[in-house]
Amino acid sequence: MGRCYQRDLSGCDRDAVSLALAEAPWSRVEREPEWYAEQKVALVETAKDTYGLNLALTTVALPKSTWYYQQKHKVAYEEKYAYLLPILEDIARDHPEYGVPRIMPELREEHNIEINHKVVERLLGIWDLSILRSTHRPRPSSIQQAIAQAGELANLVAQMEGIGSSKYSTPISPSSCMPMDTGRPP
Repeated sequence: MGRCYQRDLSGCDRDAVSLALAEAPWSRVEREPEWYAEQKVALVETAKDTYGLNLALTTVALPKSTWYYQQKHKVAYEEKYAYLLPILEDIARDHPEYGVPRIMPELREEHNIEINHKVVERLLGIWDLSILRSTHRPRPSSIQQAIAQAGELANLVAQMEGIGSSKYSTPISPSSCMPMDTGRPP
């Protein structure tokens, strides 16, 4: 296979390139837009010796600048914040009811750690630190409290059993109702 450049594949053997792309396990990356740069870099790392760096980068739609940036700054998220793991584990163990809004002040005040709440959310998810989040039933309103105190006296439907046959009730029949489309009685 000849030398293949990122923008110009004219010097390559077309059959060899298409065969390599069809057989490569990482050729489906281009169809999967949700793949992160780290995943693409890992795939290029495995295939660059066999297919060449330019072809591998082109196939996974990864710019060379991203490739070199990832090579230079290769620090995993978990490794970058590994010092927070024991602290977050202690907080989760001591206060399982705490959520991120209550963890943040504790990190700031007790441990003197200034960090974004999004980082804490992501780390809690990565490390599977379970936080108990329970919703509380709202207090009954004053109207609901009055109804509960009144008990059966507030049940007006039970008191209306004999009203239906009263001389004051008005029977409604379909013929006495006005049709909705014309606005005039029949």
